[in-house]
Amino acid sequence: MAPTSTSSTEGYAPASPRRRATRADVRQKRAAVSLVLPLNRQIGHWQSEVAQLLTACERAQDHEALAAVHYADARSLEDAIRTQVRQFTDGLVGLPKEVTTHSRVRDTLRAVESVLTRLEQAKGLLEN
Repeated sequence: MAPTSTSSTEGYAPASPRRRATRADVRQKRAAVSLVLPLNRQIGHWQSEVAQLLTACERAQDHEALAAVHYADARSLEDAIRTQVRQFTDGLVGLPKEVTTHSRVRDTLRAVESVLTRLEQAKGLLEN
């Protein structure tokens, strides 16, 4: 039988595994992602609604009653989006600049602006 070597660490089980400290940029990214998540979940839905509204508005240009309904729908959606964006931006107050200016936050706001721009296009079709 071969001799076995024993180590001074044999049988040692630490109470909890050691972890490295999370880098600051990773913490900032995680904070930004959790911050934008509720708004990001809405953007796809809004984009779909706006696409449908644009199509409906193009078709309703010659029908005054339909145009009024679609214009009201566009206004209602715009108000809902602006309310949520206002709540989001109010939530940015007091947060570290590294989080509030993070690319995830900027990209989310840019996506919302794109939705609002398309809503303006839809309303513009009916205002002529």
